[in-house]
Amino acid sequence: AIGGGKEPSRAPRSVDISELLVAPLDAILSQVEAGDSTAMCALGRLYSLGREDVPKDQNLSVQWYLKAEAGGNTLASRMLAQLYAAGLGVPVNHGEAIR
Repeated sequence: AIGGGKEPSRAPRSVDISELLVAPLDAILSQVEAGDSTAMCALGRLYSLGREDVPKDQNLSVQWYLKAEAGGNTLASRMLAQLYAAGLGVPVNHGEAIR
């Protein structure tokens, strides 16, 4: 390295949510356990849509979107807005939908 300093560490490649939506559930859960907000958002989406290995559950969808949003995931914020606007898994709340 120039100047004899340490090489900067390279951040791991960010996984796109579309990749996670088709990934095996155990792979998604592993990422969730590691604190990956994109994986949390993907899990919320899977609960919203349902999948062979994930039952459709709007309440769990909201919980995972909230966790992802707390981790800084902006897609989760947009998904929550849609759920609040439609009253899916939460009471209709237009104030929350537009925040």
